[in-house]
Parts: sequence; structure tokens; C-alpha cells
Amino acid sequence: MTGWIILGVIVGIIILILCLRVSVRADFGEELRVTARIGPMKMQIIPPPEKKPKKGEAEKKAPEAEQKPKEKKKPDLHLTFADIRNALSAVWQSVQGTLRRAGRRIRIDPLDLSFVFGDENPVNTAQWYGWANTAVWTVMPWLEKTVYMPDPRIHMEMDFNAAQTKVSGTVGASYRIGDLLAIGFAAVGPLLRFAIPFLKKQRAIKKAAAKQAAAEKGKPENMEQQNGTSHEAA
Repeated sequence: MTGWIILGVIVGIIILILCLRVSVRADFGEELRVTARIGPMKMQIIPPPEKKPKKGEAEKKAPEAEQKPKEKKKPDLHLTFADIRNALSAVWQSVQGTLRRAGRRIRIDPLDLSFVFGDENPVNTAQWYGWANTAVWTVMPWLEKTVYMPDPRIHMEMDFNAAQTKVSGTVGASYRIGDLLAIGFAAVGPLLRFAIPFLKKQRAIKKAAAKQAAAEKGKPENMEQQNGTSHEAA
């Protein structure tokens, strides 16, 4: 009898956990900030919260705090129009798989996005703007019928004086932990099919750039050696 009671308690706890609601909110633009809430608990994911140093560690790190913080280098991503199109296609396949599993149980609120398209080539700016409009207004009616989305807002414009596209906004989603398992299995496949070849391509580009830099660095040394040999021969 005691075993059945323990089993019932365990099953009840598991059901309670699976029914807990999880919400994630991302604010992006000049910086990325991601927060999550699980039941009554709220946590900051990006940037991670600063850890308070212990008393002994605070004294050791005091001289280091006086030093100027190093500027973080932005990742050098070699993105092409085809890469972005493939990424959006992978995200769309992932979203479709997720919605087939979860559907109206997902709540997307808020959804406030702003796109300012720009490029060094004005033709590319117009092409991106037209393609994005077609994609968004094809997807949004279907998405609003599939997911609970009370107040979606999407703004798009072109800036022919800008050298690059700027994206900013706030996106929030909430769902139950039980739904999260189904969402994860449905979403991971399409994203991995895009991410693995893309990361391999980025590594190949970096290796080629490193080899080229090493070759250019070695050219002056070889020329000096040749000049030295010619002087000795003379």
C-alpha cells in the first residue's frame, strides 16, 4: 500500500511539473536580453547575471577592476542572401513542425518587430524589402489562426542611406513544460539541417582567410631573404 502511495505522489509531482507554464521573452536591437519565467520563478538568461564575488576573491580582483574593460569583438559572419534565405526556410520548417505539435496551446505575446532594410547596393535593399513583405504577409494570417497571438505588430521600411539592415523588437512566448518536449523534437531537426552545413562553411572561410594572412605575412620575409642572397652574390 505504501508503495502505491509513493508512486501516486511521484506521478502527481510529474504531472504538476508538466503543467507548469514557461514563458520566454527576448528584447533585441542594440543589445540582446532574454528572460524566462517558470511558474513563479523569473530568471535572466542573456546576459547572464553577475555573480557576487566572495570576500577573499573581492580583494584579489580589486586591482583587475581598475583596468579598462576589453571591447568584445563582433563575430565575423560571412552571410549571403542565400544563407539568410536558407536560415529563414529552416526556421519556417521548424515553426511548422512546432505548431503541428502544440498549436493553440502556444501564446505569442508580445510580438513587436521593426525591420529597417539597408544595403550598400540600393537594388539589394529593394529586393530584401519586397521579399520580406511577401514572406511576412503570407505567413502572418496563417500564424494568427494557428497560434494564440492577441496583438502582433510588424513594421518594415527601407533606408537607402543605410549600409546594413537593422532589426529590433520584442518577442515573447509561453507554453507548458509538457508541450516543450513536443516542441523541442519538432523544432530541432530543420534547424540542425541548416546549422551544420552553415557552421562548416564558416570554418572553411576562416581557415582560408588565416592561410591567406599567413601567406601575405611570409612574403616580405621571403623578399628580404632573396635580397640578402642577391647582395651576397654581388
